[in-house]
Amino acid sequence: MISTKNPAARPLVDAATGLDRSSSLYKGYLQKKTRKGSWQRRFFFILTTGRGATFLAYSKTDKISDPILASMDLCQAGPVELLSDRRCFGIHWDKHRLFMAANPAEALGWVNSIKRIQAEATREWGAMKKQSPGGASCCCCTIV
Repeated sequence: MISTKNPAARPLVDAATGLDRSSSLYKGYLQKKTRKGSWQRRFFFILTTGRGATFLAYSKTDKISDPILASMDLCQAGPVELLSDRRCFGIHWDKHRLFMAANPAEALGWVNSIKRIQAEATREWGAMKKQSPGGASCCCCTIV
């Protein structure tokens, strides 16, 4: 996740902040594992720009007035994987990020939503690449 504490990461957080949270593709409370190894409860949501970029972002609570604390561009993230615990899943971003849902069904809902979004992005990029043999780009990445 790219945090607001990292000035170089501001563009991702700013991009997610400008999107309408009320039309999130998926949302709910998850716990995220911190770099110190503890778990923090945060409100996560998946937002799309409608132009190819889709963000997994979070704030402290579900109040729309709460600022976005961090954001991950799902089109640049590695595949999501459900872990053996079945309540936990991971995504490789700048490092392997771990998340825990309240129960296995919720975790599976998050995993399936993220997989669907990443599969759609892959299909769209493939189509763009065929149309532009020299390389294609969406608003968040370039395919060469």
